[in-house]
Amino acid sequence: MTNEENRKEIVDSRIDLLAIIYALLKKWWLLLIGAIAGGAVFLIVSWKFIAPTYQSSATLYMVSSTVTISSVADLQLGTELAEDISKIVTSKTVIDRAAERLLREKGKTFTRGQIQGMITASNTATRMLTLTTVSENPEDACDVANAVAEEAILRVEEITKSDPPSIMEKAEIPIVPIGPNIPKNTVKGCLIGFALVALYIILRHVMNDNIRTEEDIERALGLKTLVVIPMEKPSRKQRAEGDSHEEK
Repeated sequence: MTNEENRKEIVDSRIDLLAIIYALLKKWWLLLIGAIAGGAVFLIVSWKFIAPTYQSSATLYMVSSTVTISSVADLQLGTELAEDISKIVTSKTVIDRAAERLLREKGKTFTRGQIQGMITASNTATRMLTLTTVSENPEDACDVANAVAEEAILRVEEITKSDPPSIMEKAEIPIVPIGPNIPKNTVKGCLIGFALVALYIILRHVMNDNIRTEEDIERALGLKTLVVIPMEKPSRKQRAEGDSHEEK
């Protein structure tokens, strides 16, 4: 391929890109409608059809009250113990006992799968373990977190045969939901609507093989145009005369 052909391909690609940009700018109003429609759909769905979810957390402190804080070895042990307990917390035994506690104390029935789907245990390389629950019912989120925390302490005491960890902070009933994030979903809907309309405009432009300009003739037929005759629109007088002739 010669340098001239390479330059020609580069020019053609630039022309195509500019044509696509022009097509998008020409249909700016359609892009605006798409963005507004997408945002409106996501706003309505998030507001009316997605139930709000609530989050509550309980925190366990891994160092027993009988351990001296001055002991570096004990602090290191607490950090390592937090990693082990994070697995014990979500074990079947703890979950089943938490379900029994909830039924006994709160009169609420939960299956093992429901509690496992609600709770997560997180430890960030510290001596504290956070139990977080998410539920559509704020009271359930609080009750499940506290029940699992209580049963986790008892289970750890059984397994380690030592002083159990303590509850540093009990879960409280959340007031403000954590989801859905309506503003974020609305913005996401606007972007999706804009992108879909832009894709439609681009595909329609690319698939349109009609010859409209002299550049199209040169690319399609490999011929250079000598003369371009512009097509003039008829004036009002000419259109009126044409209509009068047709009536006759």
